[in-house]
Amino acid sequence: MKLIQTSFWAITFFVLVTLCSCHKSEDHSDHQNMLNVDFPAAFVVNGGSNNISVINLNEGKERGTISLNGATFPHHIYLNPEKTKLAVAITSKDLSGGHGDHGGSSAGLKVQILDCKTGMIEKEIALNKLPHNGIFNPNGSELWIGQFDTVQSAVLVYSTTDWFLKNTIKVGKGLSEVTFSGNGTMAFAANTMDGTVSMIDP
Repeated sequence: MKLIQTSFWAITFFVLVTLCSCHKSEDHSDHQNMLNVDFPAAFVVNGGSNNISVINLNEGKERGTISLNGATFPHHIYLNPEKTKLAVAITSKDLSGGHGDHGGSSAGLKVQILDCKTGMIEKEIALNKLPHNGIFNPNGSELWIGQFDTVQSAVLVYSTTDWFLKNTIKVGKGLSEVTFSGNGTMAFAANTMDGTVSMIDP
């Protein structure tokens, strides 16, 4: 993989709501194992409540919540291209006061993969450094996880078929987020402590 480092004044990414389109609407339970999201829905991460609200877009109402199996301070959430899975970064750290300090214990750091329809957790990827986000590549075959470090951050690339770690791409200091260009031909990693953005050729 080819890596180019480029400086920018500031780039900030916030992804709070992810949309999932399905078909019809009915009543749904607040219990994770009883969700049946078969309506157009928005998924909203509640960092302080440690869960995800499921909002029926037809009704404009919350129709259920997804618990995160004891995980604390979920941060970013992303939908795969097929709109069947959600990836949620679990930081185990209260970032509501700002993103200045991502350090501390590695306990509870992970990314959870959830079924978009049922809310069930399909996979947990345990990590030793804080995952700011986990995003699916444009064809859904990979999950890219941005991992913060004060010396040199990394982007971890996992296969979504068997969850095998395929590659570790070194980037700059204080990685805040990784994302893809609209056509999927380039990935970008925002290195907050360096004030740079790494451009990665997938």
